[in-house]
Amino acid sequence: MSKDSYTGDHVVDEIVEHIALEKAGVLHEHITARKTKPKKKSSGFLFNLFMYMVVGVELWLIYIEIMKRL
Repeated sequence: MSKDSYTGDHVVDEIVEHIALEKAGVLHEHITARKTKPKKKSSGFLFNLFMYMVVGVELWLIYIEIMKRL
């Protein structure tokens, strides 16, 4: 179909018909329903903080062992 067939009163009639069928329970597409927002992924801040602390402690212990041997 061309773009011209989707302009004007035809589109309004199709939308009204779709909403009426939706309200009657015939269609279940819900063109009028709100779309839910996708949940944000957590940034993993606590995991990163914990891992940096572990690496920092291990580097500090290695530093102490090196200083004992000097």
